[in-house]
Amino acid sequence: MARHEIIWSEVNIFDFFVGAGMDVAGKEGSALRLLRAFEGQKAYLGRPGLHVSLRLSGADGENVKQLKRALAARQADALPVNIEIKQADFAERFAAVKGELAKSSSANLLIIDQFGI
Repeated sequence: MARHEIIWSEVNIFDFFVGAGMDVAGKEGSALRLLRAFEGQKAYLGRPGLHVSLRLSGADGENVKQLKRALAARQADALPVNIEIKQADFAERFAAVKGELAKSSSANLLIIDQFGI
């Protein structure tokens, strides 16, 4: 049976190499796959005391714009998840968030896959 108590009040998922959302064959990238997973867990993600953030970044400005459009088309803003998308290269973005990663009060998942999944 699944455990339903909140262990960490803050959960952060960082994807430092986002693409446009889908590849040329129409296969979803990590951001859209995560969004689909979140959609199936709305009831748990919206519980009081739990704050989930999806922190997306990529160096290519056009990919970031396309990903924003893809997320909007899927109504990502309706999910009980804070979604942040920034155009930034890996070194810049990692330096900006590394202090947050050291907090013991949060669970953090880092996706560092510059060639996609």
